[in-house]
Amino acid sequence: MKRALALLSVDSIGGLLVGCLVMLLAPWLSDVYGWPIERVRIVGLANLSYGTYSGTLVLILWRNGGLRPWSVRLLVGANLAWGLGCFLQLLFWLPESTTVAGISILVLEGIYVAILGWLEAKYVLPVLS
Repeated sequence: MKRALALLSVDSIGGLLVGCLVMLLAPWLSDVYGWPIERVRIVGLANLSYGTYSGTLVLILWRNGGLRPWSVRLLVGANLAWGLGCFLQLLFWLPESTTVAGISILVLEGIYVAILGWLEAKYVLPVLS
């Protein structure tokens, strides 16, 4: 149970922290990444969304001692989808206007959330079954 709480907490804190920073620094990041500011804000909102959802799961697990498996499957799916989405964004945005920093952030975020999704499937879901 401790491992499940830790993984979900890392997911939540990471999403919320990155989402807040991206939203606060959106104009500057737009220049650094070579993206329109709207694109930067979408990335920030996505981070805030999955950070909030995983944080909700942490609170439910901590208070009730359990979660419904579908709620974690949804998070795992969202993490894996966002990881894939980061790599697909490279395909669509690379010819347009993406800097080395923009490419790097998409690759690193894609890897990070995909690994989180895999770890949650491996270590959180079995605890709930």
